[in-house]
Amino acid sequence: MRTFRFYKEKSGRWYVDIPDFPGDKAELEMVCGADTMLDIYAQGLNNIKLTFSVAPPKCPYDVLTLIGPNLIAESEFGSDYKVSTIRGVDYDFQIWLCSVTTYVFGGYPEKIYIC
Repeated sequence: MRTFRFYKEKSGRWYVDIPDFPGDKAELEMVCGADTMLDIYAQGLNNIKLTFSVAPPKCPYDVLTLIGPNLIAESEFGSDYKVSTIRGVDYDFQIWLCSVTTYVFGGYPEKIYIC
């Protein structure tokens, strides 16, 4: 399990705070639905922490499910995930997670659990 801080700048753009990430800040921007997901989690706040795991955690959790065949999971650019619930409320939309996911998880897991 890893906990990350996400912050929303005055521009309205969300970023994940990964101080040891070797790339540019632009690569840490949350786009293509991930920003929408963070808006829902944040409930009006501009700074939140979420814990991620590839195994079901003991805390209440939501699940991101990888969409598509394994070829998508091995994309060097990113992969699509389905959001079914956020804080126990039903949703049905997709988000795109960029290659920073491979930095965090070593690849694109079939399921990512969020507390």
